[in-house]
Amino acid sequence: MIIEGRAHMFGENVSSDAIHPTSLFSTDPEIIKKGAMAGIDPDFHKKVSKGDVIIAGKSFGRGSGREIAPLSLKLAGIDAIVAVSMPRIFLRNCINIGLLPIIADARALFSDGDMVWIDTDRGIIKNRATGDSMRFRPLERDFMEIIEAGGLMNLL
Repeated sequence: MIIEGRAHMFGENVSSDAIHPTSLFSTDPEIIKKGAMAGIDPDFHKKVSKGDVIIAGKSFGRGSGREIAPLSLKLAGIDAIVAVSMPRIFLRNCINIGLLPIIADARALFSDGDMVWIDTDRGIIKNRATGDSMRFRPLERDFMEIIEAGGLMNLL
């Protein structure tokens, strides 16, 4: 699978409450989408296009195990999250809803807005402007089947 989009840079220890504040809880996909990263940037959902990628530091998605946090990112248009680390429950929630989580430190390769190219089969992430790239460990095939189906419920 190839993913191409703009980089959205975030730091370390971004909590699930910052990703999608509990005050914005809803079952309406449009409201959920507007909650994406609203704890840090309330206009984030307006800046995202389909295929975009979050590049972050350690512990992205820490806090509660609410599935709505990664779901809001997916609904906003984010196709992948590349972070130094993610809590296991956040990572699994990403997979379950069809949002690609990648554990890698790609922060040095990108600035906010740079074009990202990811080859999930070969485990390569690349900055399209500079040509700088790095390798990452691809997800296991079973997990990629869930991602490619658009989430666990779609696969089932």
